[in-house]
Amino acid sequence: MKKIIFLLVFLNIATLQAQSINMYFENAYNFKRITNVYAVVEQAQHKSQLFHADKNGRINLSDIKNAVKLSFYAENYQAFQTSFNKLSSHDNIDLKVVLRPDSFQFINPENDPVLIDAWVMDKYTAKPIKNAEVYFNENKISLKTDADGKFYLKKDNLFNYLQLKEGDSLSFSVKAPGYKTYQEGIRFSKSREFKGILLEPTQKRSYSQNNAIDDPKMIQFILDKVQMATPKEALTGCSGLPTTIKVGLNCSCNSCSSVATMTLQSYVEKGLNDEWIASWEMESLKAGTLPYKTYGAYYVLHPISTVYDISNTTCKQVWDNDVSSRCVTAAADTNGVFMVTASDNIARTEYSAENNGLNAPANEGCGDGYSGTGSSWPCIADNVCAGHDRYGHGRGMCQWGTQRWALQYKNYQWITDHYYNPGYMYRCDAPHPHPDLTPVNATLDVGTVAPGHVVNSTLSVQNIDQGPSDRTKLGFFLSTDQTFDTNDTRLNYLYISALNGFASQNFSRSLTIPANTADGTYYVLFVADYEDYLSESNESNNVQSVQLIVDSSTAVNDNFITKNIQLFPNPTKGKISIKTSDAINISKVEVYTMLGQKIENLNIQNNKIDIHHLANGSYLIKITDDKQNTGSFKILKK
Repeated sequence: MKKIIFLLVFLNIATLQAQSINMYFENAYNFKRITNVYAVVEQAQHKSQLFHADKNGRINLSDIKNAVKLSFYAENYQAFQTSFNKLSSHDNIDLKVVLRPDSFQFINPENDPVLIDAWVMDKYTAKPIKNAEVYFNENKISLKTDADGKFYLKKDNLFNYLQLKEGDSLSFSVKAPGYKTYQEGIRFSKSREFKGILLEPTQKRSYSQNNAIDDPKMIQFILDKVQMATPKEALTGCSGLPTTIKVGLNCSCNSCSSVATMTLQSYVEKGLNDEWIASWEMESLKAGTLPYKTYGAYYVLHPISTVYDISNTTCKQVWDNDVSSRCVTAAADTNGVFMVTASDNIARTEYSAENNGLNAPANEGCGDGYSGTGSSWPCIADNVCAGHDRYGHGRGMCQWGTQRWALQYKNYQWITDHYYNPGYMYRCDAPHPHPDLTPVNATLDVGTVAPGHVVNSTLSVQNIDQGPSDRTKLGFFLSTDQTFDTNDTRLNYLYISALNGFASQNFSRSLTIPANTADGTYYVLFVADYEDYLSESNESNNVQSVQLIVDSSTAVNDNFITKNIQLFPNPTKGKISIKTSDAINISKVEVYTMLGQKIENLNIQNNKIDIHHLANGSYLIKITDDKQNTGSFKILKK
């Protein structure tokens, strides 16, 4: 699935021994190498260093250790920020930095005769490669690059030799002596697309580290420029988008050997034509920018690797080193608009080519004239796609459907809402329902407990509004009052599953009172979404409290049970005998997981209990007598 910027790159590299970062800088629109780039390198306990790109538009750093921040500045280009985290000792990074110029004019003549306007270059020096041979669709068309490394695929060439229609596959290869063969498949579009092709030399080249420049004023100037260029605000009512993305290149599915970093806006501008057809109606292209942008943003927040966020293959979404002016326009027209869940979190916006239910896989599909699967995505009336075979997974937006609806004069807002609202995904600039989580019916199994001892809790979390919630956390806190704040002590937490509107989920949890807790009156607070991850219709009803008295003198009660009861054998295959003194009358036996989640009450027959039906592992057996004394025993079932 493909914004404007000054260049800043942060690399936080942990657990490294000595790494190299080999960077080169490229104009986002004409693919030319940029040489007027400065880089400020900041590492903990080291003086900041300044570097300048060499004549090949490269900065090569070696012996990078621990955390490092790189800030880039290039005159007449916009800045951005990115980061790498938790890299291992083998992560030597081949990094393309895509810079967006402050201004650029595309060549778009009326009745444009050119379909592909390409430039073939050496990957390391960016020098044009003359007389490289280019072959289209199994050699049916052959071209050669000129002295500037350029070739042009013209419409008359294409129509005379290949009878293609929009969306058909167009494959090509590029060959030159001393270089590895370049191969790519693209989809035919009737509008001009600009492409940069970097050929890899057959003999690997190495570079020494660039020399540092002693210029403290320039360092501060660059850091100030970067700070001014960094976006500070997010849209009201939405969580806000990440501003940059790292894209894995040269990938086999999700395993990639190099990386490109750029702003998210550049990612959309340069990638949309790899998933949508650039000559489609403008409202179709605008509709496509939203899922493409949001899907990429989702993986910035949920990266598939410590080195890159997303791969550039169909395993995620395609991104190639090309650009169409029409896609740049579409991205500009939807700048700042993206897709969110009802909880205002970045949505994972899937799409596929044809979502119609005709000839859908068995037990999946909604029938002819309907988009969706009926299971993993709702059925959506989609008459413009009736009669077309399913092509793809059927979830989210139908790509060809966007074009058909645009031809019926639907705007991109309508198209986006049509395909995503039924699946509880919404434009961030449009009103939509929200969830409202509240804990109810909270209980503790005792009212008084000794420091260092355990209480068991139960409660239900309800979503009392119509918007579905995302997965979030439920926290258990010990507080001196009934108000949740940063002074409270977290006792435990667990995850609340995604809840549809007006749905609920039940919980039980064992809570250990800290051993250093002073005697007194406290409250156990049950806090839904305690990290404030969700956007809710009511943010003031996330807490329920239950009073708890902490009294160190009650510790003797627990000791009384554990000293007067024996459980054997331990480990056990299932049957457990309970031996008690005459002073104890058992009223209840319960079994819990080691995390404190209650499994069930156990029946006692002839002073025996049976856990043979439980899976092998460790459990807590809690015994309560008729005077409400309690004791817990760890049991291993084998």
